[in-house]
Amino acid sequence: MTFIYNALKAEMRRGAERDDTRVGDLILKTFYLWVTFAPLTRGSAAIGYASLFALFLAADMPLKSSPPERVQADFEAFLEPRAKNFIRVIRDKWIDSSLADRGDPIPWKEIPKVKDAVVTPRDLLMALNLCEERDYRDNTSLSYASFVPFVGSGVS
Repeated sequence: MTFIYNALKAEMRRGAERDDTRVGDLILKTFYLWVTFAPLTRGSAAIGYASLFALFLAADMPLKSSPPERVQADFEAFLEPRAKNFIRVIRDKWIDSSLADRGDPIPWKEIPKVKDAVVTPRDLLMALNLCEERDYRDNTSLSYASFVPFVGSGVS
């Protein structure tokens, strides 16, 4: 896994000269290794999918769609004994069509920074819970004050 990750970092450092196909293959190989090893570690394919989407996004190659109906990349990995064949199959069934519709690059400079959007501990709590303040008040019996000692203390 370390070898693949280091190869991915090296390819990304090439900047404009990088090979996007190789970057995609390395990301898919990382996913393949994760999901095929996950049952042995009680890991979750959900983490594999989150990492897959995150790595493509970090490479400025965002996937525009979830896997199509009847395609489960983790099962494709389980059933394929070789990463090279898995990459070919999953590219054909999902990845290449999702990457083909790339459109404009992500305007990273226009996206607000977390430090500007999350200013108070309340903002942090609301962001982590992905809910609006009104929803929080309406759907919980816990007061925000009960969380204050834990915010930023490292206690989870």
